[in-house]
Amino acid sequence: MDSIQRQKQAYRSLPLGYYHLCSDGWQTGKLFHTNEQYAFGVAGLAISTLRFGVKIYAYELMPNHFHILLSATGSQCLDIFFSLVRRINRRLRDDGFPCLPENYWFKLVPVETKEQMRDLLVYLARNKYEKGICTPFGHMWGTGYLVYNQIAQLISGTKVKDIPIRDVERLVGSRMPLPDDWEIHPLLGVLPKRFVYTDKVLELFPSVKEYVTRVVKQYESLVKIAETVGESVEWSEPEAKDLLFKLCDNLFPGKHLHELTADEKGRIAVRADYLYHLPLPLLSQLLKLPEYVVRQFLQSKDYGLRKRK
Repeated sequence: MDSIQRQKQAYRSLPLGYYHLCSDGWQTGKLFHTNEQYAFGVAGLAISTLRFGVKIYAYELMPNHFHILLSATGSQCLDIFFSLVRRINRRLRDDGFPCLPENYWFKLVPVETKEQMRDLLVYLARNKYEKGICTPFGHMWGTGYLVYNQIAQLISGTKVKDIPIRDVERLVGSRMPLPDDWEIHPLLGVLPKRFVYTDKVLELFPSVKEYVTRVVKQYESLVKIAETVGESVEWSEPEAKDLLFKLCDNLFPGKHLHELTADEKGRIAVRADYLYHLPLPLLSQLLKLPEYVVRQFLQSKDYGLRKRK
């Protein structure tokens, strides 16, 4: 029995709960090439809530992978994944693009506390932002824009009841009947405001300031979530500076980062590497130390022992 078969059995045994479903990153291809393919992917999520009886609280469709925060059983999560993969492959094939690898897979991580869910919602909202494409709330193929956004309330489409049935089936690629009050937008397809339970986000973030502050400052949790699904956080220079200043305040109270000795900067570099995986070139640039010096600190057994202190 291979690892995927073992994981499949383990996933099927998981009880009803909250889960982070994250598909593998396809390094040599894309799941979505065009806006039409993204809209088709969103339609697949919408249909999944009807076909499998699950609740979706947030999602992010990225070019080579996707994230879903949902409540379901492990068996239902498997059903959703296989359904989405079949739909994505069908659309890729029809549009003349390479299909997904046969062993394309995903990770399913239980979300067991409210704090974990808050962190995950922030992580998903930042997913496209990490690539430097848009703000955390500006990705049109995700759900971050749905809450505390007055413009989102103005985005509307044609109600399903006002569209011929055959046209609906063609647009969403399924004969599954959709609720009459669901809306289909000419670009975005099935609008997520009709099938995504944003009330959970509002419950966990009762104020817009709490939501936004957490999105831009909750660094440690971002790294932890990224590690659980095999991803990495891409730090901007301002974020990296903020992290180093924070470490400086913790390790050397009263000192400014650029007043530190090379040895003290080395301790910060080791800590930053251990906690946040800041890349070597960025550490070198911000600490004003040559890369070979920072590398020596990171590889030093003596400094390595200090990582956990």
